[in-house]
Amino acid sequence: MKNIAAVLIGLIIGVFVISFTQWMGNLMFPCDLPVPKKQSGWPEYMLHLPFMAKLFIIISYGLGGFVSGTVATFIQGRTDFKPILIITCVLQLFTWMSMTIIPHPLWMWIGGTITIIPCGYWAFWRFRLLKHEK
Repeated sequence: MKNIAAVLIGLIIGVFVISFTQWMGNLMFPCDLPVPKKQSGWPEYMLHLPFMAKLFIIISYGLGGFVSGTVATFIQGRTDFKPILIITCVLQLFTWMSMTIIPHPLWMWIGGTITIIPCGYWAFWRFRLLKHEK
């Protein structure tokens, strides 16, 4: 039961952290163009988005993976990495869906692909319950 709660709460918090960080990036580094209302306007918007706003997107993925991994690690008892693996894999799928729907540069695809799962596992590794602590 704790593993299910860890996965659900971790996913909710991970999505929130990713969304909040991207929102903050867009506030701090706004684009010259207004946010498009239709799907056809997104490629032009992404071309004009400042580099730092794009970097905030990649940072949000790593931060979301780390925070959701940390939350799930403490909820499930700091002993098993499987909930963190499930959470980060689902967040990775959400990232790929977003990058498919909204065109992203290749470096963002690479950065988004290599940040979420390692950051989530790093959170587990950092906060896991060691055998001598039991």
